[in-house]
Amino acid sequence: MVALLREGRGGDVNLWAMPRRLAQAILAAFLAVASEPAGLVHGDLNPGNVILTSNGPALVDWDESRADHLFLDLSPLGARQSVRQRRAALAYEVACCWRVEPERARRLARRLIPSAGSGRIP
Repeated sequence: MVALLREGRGGDVNLWAMPRRLAQAILAAFLAVASEPAGLVHGDLNPGNVILTSNGPALVDWDESRADHLFLDLSPLGARQSVRQRRAALAYEVACCWRVEPERARRLARRLIPSAGSGRIP
C-alpha cells in the first residue's frame, strides 16, 4: 500500500491499468491511512501459515512480506479496526486481485464504490 500510494504500481498491481474511478477510490482509501504506523508485514497471516516447531509456533510463507501499514496484518486476525483501516484493507485486496482474480476484484470493488451497486464495473 505504501509503494502503491507513492508510485501507483508495484508487484502484480498497476492502479493505472484499472478503471479511473476505481483507481481514485483505492488511492483515496490509501491516503486516509497514510499516517498509520508502518513496518514489516507478513502479508498473508492465516492459520495455514503457522507451523508448530520444537521451539514453538513459527510463521511460514513470507513471499508476500513487505514494508507496509501494520494494521494490514491485523485484519485477517479479526482485530478491531477503524472504518478507514477496513476500507484501506478492502482497497488493497481489490488492487491485488484486479489482474489475477478479476471477478473477485469486481465483486469487492462494489463494496468500495457503493454507488456502483449491482452495476457493472469494467
